[in-house]
Amino acid sequence: MIHLVLDTSIYRADPNRKKAAFIALLKLGANGYVKLHMPYIVEREFKSQRLEEYEFLFKPIDDSINTLKRKRLPENLIKDISKQALSLKKIQNKTIRFIEKELVDWIVKMKANRCRLLPGHSRRMWEAYFAGLPPFSNKKARTDIPDSFVFETIRDLSNKYKELVFVCGDERLRKSAERVVNKTYSSLEDFIASEECQNILLEHSVKEYTEGHIVLQMKDNHQIFEKAINDLYLDALVGKTLGDQSIPDDNQSATINGVDAAVNVSIEYDQTSYYGDGLLVVPFSLDTEVLADYYIFKSDYYCMDEEKTKHISITDWNDHYFAAEEDFFVHVSGFLTFEIDIKKLRDEKDIKNLLKVDSFKIDSLESIELAPSTNTP
Repeated sequence: MIHLVLDTSIYRADPNRKKAAFIALLKLGANGYVKLHMPYIVEREFKSQRLEEYEFLFKPIDDSINTLKRKRLPENLIKDISKQALSLKKIQNKTIRFIEKELVDWIVKMKANRCRLLPGHSRRMWEAYFAGLPPFSNKKARTDIPDSFVFETIRDLSNKYKELVFVCGDERLRKSAERVVNKTYSSLEDFIASEECQNILLEHSVKEYTEGHIVLQMKDNHQIFEKAINDLYLDALVGKTLGDQSIPDDNQSATINGVDAAVNVSIEYDQTSYYGDGLLVVPFSLDTEVLADYYIFKSDYYCMDEEKTKHISITDWNDHYFAAEEDFFVHVSGFLTFEIDIKKLRDEKDIKNLLKVDSFKIDSLESIELAPSTNTP
């Protein structure tokens, strides 16, 4: 059994735990292959971040209702507004309860161990705090206190479980943990894609249909996977943010609202990962032209040379900004997921007959970057 600890950064990367890596982790935990240990600080920190996220969304609504209540309106309208304020408060409370319950329910499904804070943790934490020992970045670095409590929990677990694995997106905390744990990973995807996890998942779900055979079959049926990407990439890109220093927006970013045909589609079949129960993930990349909008300061626009402005379509937004649209040629990389019917594996080996065609999905887009284009002057 693999004993595992995830840092808060991993939960924050997929707070709803709906992507392929967390789906695979739940299979591993629920079937007894992985024992997840959740430090108290990680659970509380993640839960508080989730609550703050929803409180931020509710606040402007609450503020607007309170502002309306202070306006000179008829008494019957004030009463109606007060009722709405009460209803909103009830919805807020239900949301908070849902967030807390949802996480606990997931912990139960994972058969995870919720780790308490122990008296020795505080003593060791304060010693490290004043001495500037890992994971503190320097002496009396208060912002590192939560990480230190996580570190002390990991230290205790490592004494009990020699094969403890720690997954953490924070490099400093991960490097500190390397002193006491067996292995570390910077992302849950890397952990799931590790040889150990892949072997467990393959053993659990696929006995005879080896990954190498799947890859060969995928290469022989390239047109199926290319078509899936061509069918899905447009919806995946619309609404995404394109960031680049050359974009004359205050935030140096633009929002994609239109997508052209894909070119240079590349699928890295040899990097295919098996995530259990027939779910596979394969990296891909493509180039395409997109139409994206942003806002440009009027004086900045007037200072630009004509060669640049002729490619930008503008409309008046307010006294200071233009709303702008521009075509960009971009390079996109991401992950395509799909499922095979493992119940058929005993009698069927042809991937065309095993594929669940409707299961194709772009799980995530890893990067959207400006790319050189022979079409642009």
